[in-house]
Amino acid sequence: EIASDARPLVAQVNFSVTRSGLEGQLLGRTIQNEKPELERQKSELLKTEEEMKVRLSNLEKQLLEQLASSEGNILENKALIQALTDTKVSSQEIKQSLDNSHLVQVKLDNEREVYRNFARSGANVFFLIQALKSLNYMYQFDLPTYLHLFQSTLEASGTSEDVTQRLSILVTMLKRNIFNYVGRSLFKADRLTFGMHLVHGMNPEMFKEDEWEFFVGLLVANVSNSQVQIPEWVSADRRPALERLSATFPSLVMGLKLSQGGWDQWVQSPKPEARNEFPQSSSGLRPFQQMLVVQALRADRLQSAMEAFVTDGLGVAINLSTLNLGQVSSEVLPTTPIMFIVTPGA
Repeated sequence: EIASDARPLVAQVNFSVTRSGLEGQLLGRTIQNEKPELERQKSELLKTEEEMKVRLSNLEKQLLEQLASSEGNILENKALIQALTDTKVSSQEIKQSLDNSHLVQVKLDNEREVYRNFARSGANVFFLIQALKSLNYMYQFDLPTYLHLFQSTLEASGTSEDVTQRLSILVTMLKRNIFNYVGRSLFKADRLTFGMHLVHGMNPEMFKEDEWEFFVGLLVANVSNSQVQIPEWVSADRRPALERLSATFPSLVMGLKLSQGGWDQWVQSPKPEARNEFPQSSSGLRPFQQMLVVQALRADRLQSAMEAFVTDGLGVAINLSTLNLGQVSSEVLPTTPIMFIVTPGA
């Protein structure tokens, strides 16, 4: 806390990372890697614009000085009139150049915007990782480490002439690298939680309104609103869960047509979370909605359903491969310390 008498003498600067600021930084890194000529042209353009603005300011300053130092009748001062004419011509040329520069900059910005969504995803991932400290105080990752990982993803993800395909590759590689890198730093019991957190944060389109909140228990349903008749094949211990699902998402449960054939066999399946195990009446379910059904009717298979969901969403297996020290050392900076935490029985 700065003393009140010292505050007028101190300039407070906020160095915290903002989402928009990080997005711009990641966009610059992406363009530098993917289209270095665009970044070079933009830098040169900004430099030229600043030089022209300085030149225009100097011309205006010189003109004012000449007017202030002029003696006698201004209209008879040929040197001053010539200087005014030259200044006017130069000023018009500079303004025209600035207008042309602005048009070129708009064109360059449009080309850069193609990579904006990837940079936005990268910034989003960083803040998703930052949220892990609420799960365990040890789970803290600094910005330089993340920037190094982001840059490594750009450099190691190959090339493609198709920009759309290239962006798809980059997003997939970023998800995979982030989960592998961060997942090794988490306790095994928390990896699945992180995977679900990452899928939810990076792919919000996979979740409809209130589905995530219901899944994690933030949305409490009023079972008295349930309008679906519970079939007899639903076990007594799963009836409350199905009633909560029905009360929150009545159209979802009604669309399942639980009274029709197939569901009584599905509930007895050893792997009900598999997509090909669901009855035909559930063909319209989205992947996360299928998991909600598993949560309600076969909670014993929920973990397997979550693992399959994360694997599909991130394109990476939850069960990470055996730790390879050589790979770990190649992923970190030479100045980054590596700490191993070994638990009893590991």
